[in-house]
Formats: sequence, C-alpha cells, structure tokens
Amino acid sequence: MKVWILVLIALGAMTVIDAQLQPQRPKVTDEVILLFRKRACLQEEDLPENTIPGHDTLNVLSSMLQLEQELVPYGAKCFLRCWLKKIDILSSGFIINKPGKKQDIECQNSGRAMAKDNECEFAFAYLKCDHTIDLGDSRYVSVTNYK
Repeated sequence: MKVWILVLIALGAMTVIDAQLQPQRPKVTDEVILLFRKRACLQEEDLPENTIPGHDTLNVLSSMLQLEQELVPYGAKCFLRCWLKKIDILSSGFIINKPGKKQDIECQNSGRAMAKDNECEFAFAYLKCDHTIDLGDSRYVSVTNYK
C-alpha cells in the first residue's frame, strides 16, 4: 500500500513538472486580430499610420460611415475595401460574400452606381447602405493571413 502511494505521488509530481515545462502559447484575441488586420491593410494600401488613427479601428470605421461619401478621404475608403476583403465580405470585381446571410441586392446596385467602377468607393457606399455587416467579425479570418 505504501508503495502505491509513493508511485501515485511520483506520477503526480511528474505530471505537474511536465505541465510546467510545456511552452505557453499566447492566446490570440480579437484585439490582436484587429491590430494585425489594421497593419496589413495599411501596408497593402500603402497608407500612412494616421489614415486610421489610434487603436480603436472599429470605432474609427463606424464614425467614418456617419460622414457623407465626399467627406471621407479616398485612402480611408481603400482601407475599408481592404478590411472587407480581410473579413471575406468583399471579393474582387464588386462581389459581396456574406456567409450565412442574405445578400442585399439593393445596396449592391446602389453601391455600384455611386462607385463609378471604383472598388474603394464601392466598398464605402455598400457598407454605408448595408448595416448588417459586423466589421469586427474574426470568425472567418486567421492570423496566418497577415504578413
């Protein structure tokens, strides 16, 4: 009986030691994904950091959508286009992909009319019309998509 107790104690100690030796991988949070996405879009669109100031990108994008289309800088609209591509909402060629949601044809047509064959303008016009898109959605995006 004493031998079994010693064996169980030894196994328990080995388990604790083994668990402590495992490298702790940092948990990727939504905030980290948003920062990666912001950095990637600024780099891809060759935009300065102050195009989307601060760390609260979603708040900046939401505020931007409250403005008239003419008041929003073109670079910010291109940033928004990149953002929509990163969350798999916008594809090249003015195509909207809304996984699990019904397409809003009226917003697509309105966006195309306002965009005049410009994808950056289309992204802004479409998003201003369709309020069902969650810009912070990270379910479809992995961190490995970013450089």
